[in-house]
Amino acid sequence: MFVAFKPLCDGFLAGCRPYLAIDSTHFTGKYRGQLATASAVDGHNWLYLVAYAIINSETTESWDWFMEKLHQAIGCLPRLAICLDAGKGINSAIEEVYKYAEHRECMHLLVVNFKKKFHGEVFDDHMWPAAYSWTPEAFEAHMAAIHEKKPKAIEYLTRYHSRLWSRSKISTSSKVDYVTNNLDECFNNWIIKHKGMMLFQLVDKIRRKILVKMEKRRRIAKKLEGHRILPSVMKELNAKSRGLDIEYERIDHMKAEVSEGGEDGKRHVVDLDMRICTCRDFQVSGKPCKHAISFITGIRGVTIEHFVDDYYSVAKFAAAYTPVMPGLTDASQWPKKTHEFFLHPPILQSAPGR
Repeated sequence: MFVAFKPLCDGFLAGCRPYLAIDSTHFTGKYRGQLATASAVDGHNWLYLVAYAIINSETTESWDWFMEKLHQAIGCLPRLAICLDAGKGINSAIEEVYKYAEHRECMHLLVVNFKKKFHGEVFDDHMWPAAYSWTPEAFEAHMAAIHEKKPKAIEYLTRYHSRLWSRSKISTSSKVDYVTNNLDECFNNWIIKHKGMMLFQLVDKIRRKILVKMEKRRRIAKKLEGHRILPSVMKELNAKSRGLDIEYERIDHMKAEVSEGGEDGKRHVVDLDMRICTCRDFQVSGKPCKHAISFITGIRGVTIEHFVDDYYSVAKFAAAYTPVMPGLTDASQWPKKTHEFFLHPPILQSAPGR
């Protein structure tokens, strides 16, 4: 069973960043199976459920069906980035249906699988820093340290984890710099108390939880009218602007060479007109990096807010929650239908062991 409400799909397309986290979670009640989900993120970095489905198991056939239905619901997004956990079934489905999308992999599960084969201090010191590296140069430096100690580890990563898992590799179009798939963990925690319900009850429970969440965030958007950028984003950037040990030399009015930590610190080039910095943080996240912030605060007539991407605007946030979910009566009031067949419950099967 596939569920994609039009208000959610319209809100995703109108107000959320082009990013989807795909995952599934097991049911805990009488019937076995999985709840597959496609989750997005709004300007507040809040979970935004786009679609979900009930599937028998994580097979290539099930994931192909889910991704095809998702494609019908949201259409083609040329700048779409998709993050998923490791799994052969979902991998082939993504490649078949969303060939043009940017394919990312959850770094947390990558490390879990990686540590089953490779152990040592060098991996603790360099794997996560490599994932959080903004530039290819920093990434390669961490990979070189691992290669020097264990060349087979690099061969393993190249062969089995070819998807994008480092910030240095992801594009600048989606404005989402996540390297983990925590959105789906958030969804799982959101419904964890309800996963033992009968399936028709669970589907309706999720719908009602979405309805309440949409209405609450619609009221929040109403209160934020008059702001261009979400106040929480500006609070984060203003906090980042305090105590910066960074100096800059102007190239022209909107360009500068920015150095951190004195003469021996790293130097980056900031172009405010293009909204880029050679550290890549600015263009990947869509929010000014510390180098850009230090330069912006020294220019008269402009503020940090002028250089924040529109995905973090109040207008985009409001657009995500403007569509209204319709109400629904309880099942006893639904129209009675007669069919030429009776749909029996699925045959229960023992789950495969580890």
